[in-house]
Amino acid sequence: MKPLELKGQRFGRWLVIKRTMPNAKSGGFRWLCKCDCGVRKVVTGGRLISGNSKSCGCLRNEMATAKQKTHGMCYTPEYGAWEEMFQRCNNPNNKRYHYYGGRGIRICDRWKKFENFYKDMGGKPSKKHSIDRIDNNGDYTPNNCRWATQTEQMRNTRTPKTNTSGARGVRWIERIKKYRAIIGVNYKSVSLGCFSKLQDAIKARQAGELKYWK
Repeated sequence: MKPLELKGQRFGRWLVIKRTMPNAKSGGFRWLCKCDCGVRKVVTGGRLISGNSKSCGCLRNEMATAKQKTHGMCYTPEYGAWEEMFQRCNNPNNKRYHYYGGRGIRICDRWKKFENFYKDMGGKPSKKHSIDRIDNNGDYTPNNCRWATQTEQMRNTRTPKTNTSGARGVRWIERIKKYRAIIGVNYKSVSLGCFSKLQDAIKARQAGELKYWK
């Protein structure tokens, strides 16, 4: 059976450089990888794919060091937001990794320390606010992030590649041969109606934004 090709793929902070000689004991293939910090190491394919190996150890050390800091904010909403940001970008086992680290979203070096993150972002204005990237294709940096409500983030959401109409909040429904306009309200999808013409569906979406998002 042809061996799985991992060259050029990313697994956490690992970038796979090339395949090396099989493991003498298990016979499984091993891969030369380069960590984002510059360290190179040979890792088995099984550990990469399973997520058991995400870096040379620097990620684990950074998180451990951060938790040992005496900032006294480990149980605050701001620290929780910072840690979740790290998980989304660096942990392949995180359910949202595919939308962040999996598509190249990174965290700037300055924000690898919680104190710097908190100094730049400040406290959350309310429980309804969470961290939001202004440019959805950009990294987590001081100039690209803000605290935003769910409504504000919905306005800033990129149009999914699976969108079948090309217009945000409008989908082509093949079964009924019509365009359906939808909008997110309080984390739920609300239908704004179905239309034969794309332009009518877009207008309905715009009206919905004025009604629900003001």
